[in-house]
Amino acid sequence: MPPTGSNYGAGLPPDWWSSVWITVGTIPSSERATARQVLREQALPELRNWVGKARNGSEAWALSRHSITWRYVDQSLHLNHDQQPYQPVKPR
Repeated sequence: MPPTGSNYGAGLPPDWWSSVWITVGTIPSSERATARQVLREQALPELRNWVGKARNGSEAWALSRHSITWRYVDQSLHLNHDQQPYQPVKPR
């Protein structure tokens, strides 16, 4: 959430600027154990790297909105960077 003129005074407190939001959606109970394992082994390490790069990236990059998301489909992950189409994630 970059500090930009478009969100200043728009209900977003300044302490939210330069923040990272993590949301985990609902998953059917029959798939939760597998999804949890895939999340821990694949998505969370990648998220940690992405946040580290974001915090140490250029000012131009930091001042624009970016996102990284994973979609759990058929016991596998699909990755999306900055609203691009989802691509399958190869297991490590």
